Amino acid sequence: MKKNTASQNGFTLVEMLTVFMILVIVGYSLSLLFKQSTQSYVRIKASQEIVDTQRAIVSMLTRDLENAYISKTDTRFRFIGSDAALHFNSFQDNASDVPAMAEIGYRYDAAQNRIMRREQTAGAPDIDVTSGGLDSQLAGNIHSLSFRIGYKNASSAIQYLAAGASWDSRSNVYPNYNVAGVQKNPDGLPHVVEATFTINDSNGFYPQQTVTTTIYLPQDK
Repeated sequence: MKKNTASQNGFTLVEMLTVFMILVIVGYSLSLLFKQSTQSYVRIKASQEIVDTQRAIVSMLTRDLENAYISKTDTRFRFIGSDAALHFNSFQDNASDVPAMAEIGYRYDAAQNRIMRREQTAGAPDIDVTSGGLDSQLAGNIHSLSFRIGYKNASSAIQYLAAGASWDSRSNVYPNYNVAGVQKNPDGLPHVVEATFTINDSNGFYPQQTVTTTIYLPQDK
């Protein structure tokens, strides 16, 4: 009498189908886990990209504006600003970490969705504070950039220029006041610049975010 050795020599069809289904489930679970891990990584990376870009814009703009300078005797020093662009003289550390005068400009490049920063060190200050030097990208994935320029009024409150108005240190007629509300000889610098920009990450993972920063300019430097 022969013994049935099928179970010893191979797998039955049911066993093979069971193993196959287990492998499919395990494979699907692993792919789902990998996809979720990848999405989490992309999400974290995109968030960090936005934070780093915001920090770079605010840090550079704050440094430049806090070092802005106007001379009461030399008319080559100038501050020109509008809701679309800024042009001014500012102290910058050179290669030897020695402060040197530079021309600085900020504008928005709508065609490339980026903030442009212009810097001219050689020959600064010159007769035209709005041009010259190297124009370079400060940040990309920017969808808007606007400025508001303010000064202290007679009650020492910040009053912003009307939309579309501009500031020119040579010709502005906005009187400056000290903290006590007493009018003083203006040095041509506004008291405050508010910058607002809209940003998102390079892959468009997050929706656009609007950031506003307010920078106070030291007076009588």
